[in-house]
Amino acid sequence: MNNLAVKAMIAPALKQEAESQLVTALSLGHRLETAKENVEESKKTVQGMRALNQYAPTEFLKAGRLAL
Repeated sequence: MNNLAVKAMIAPALKQEAESQLVTALSLGHRLETAKENVEESKKTVQGMRALNQYAPTEFLKAGRLAL
């Protein structure tokens, strides 16, 4: 069997493998983007919680003084 015949026999399998790897790469890219978005949302949540923790105790103390 000559080299060209061997290439013709394995070409479909190589094409299928390449397509499979492309799908995997696209899926991983989408997951990475989703993970980045989740990290940004988490950062915003943490910032909000920190702000609330700094603000809320003061307001609760004021409310307690008003109640007395």
